[in-house]
Amino acid sequence: SSAAWERVSQGGVHVEENFIDAALVAALRADSERLYREQYFRPTGLTNTANQDQGFSTEKDRQTMRGELWLEDIGDVAARRRFATVMEAFGQEARDHLPHRPNLHLYELTYNRYHGGAALARHLDEHHEETKGRNGWLLPTRRSLTWLVYLNEAPEGGTLRCYEPPPSSSLAGASPAGDVQVGWQRGSAVYLGDDLANPAFLRLSRARGAVGPPLPRPFRFPQDADLVPITDDDDDTCQDFYRVRDVAPVAGTLVLFDSVVVPHEVLTVTSRDPRLAATGWFHEPLPELAA
Repeated sequence: SSAAWERVSQGGVHVEENFIDAALVAALRADSERLYREQYFRPTGLTNTANQDQGFSTEKDRQTMRGELWLEDIGDVAARRRFATVMEAFGQEARDHLPHRPNLHLYELTYNRYHGGAALARHLDEHHEETKGRNGWLLPTRRSLTWLVYLNEAPEGGTLRCYEPPPSSSLAGASPAGDVQVGWQRGSAVYLGDDLANPAFLRLSRARGAVGPPLPRPFRFPQDADLVPITDDDDDTCQDFYRVRDVAPVAGTLVLFDSVVVPHEVLTVTSRDPRLAATGWFHEPLPELAA
């Protein structure tokens, strides 16, 4: 509905039960289980070096079948294609209702699996390119909208905990020009290029792909009592500023939110039954930078 898309554009979380029918849920669940048995899944974390740097195990941490395999001729590729068609149509609906994001496109589709004992720490799915140091501006697109569709029989635990910001009087996530949001001030979005009582935070003068000096890490915001930075690692901010919203992993349910402004985590699965979901992102192009 229009109201749901308005909530998402302001930083809210949209939850929709029975987003896909039971037959497609069952086909995707069976496909996911088969591909897991055939060892197409790998442990993943919040970096691409989870196994080496984070000590992830194959038994207690998230397992993912990466998106490059989605349309490969393995498992029930027909079911995965049907689901991709559903999500492509959903992307068109997003473009129709979010005119400031006319170039949204389906970019990543994955399967995620959590065994009993598995969890995922609080994190954000996307950040401003300038806050990524030397890894910024390397790709032509960024994550814009995060989505997931649950496939599992109801496990115990495995709740998705989202941290919703207060309703915004402006567009959340990015400005119409594509500048990614970095904070909030008195109910309005703050972007990295904005003049906030001082000159712009940064001089966006490098061409995309050029390697310039990175920002100081961790990135520090100007000291301003009214400025609330978007963060996933400040417990006080996450508890005081955001509204906690828990979403139970019920088969067929869609969850959708802005990739930049909604911190989220997966609470520990406490049953032997795994938590299963199809997950992914709609991307949009990065803005062109002045030469």
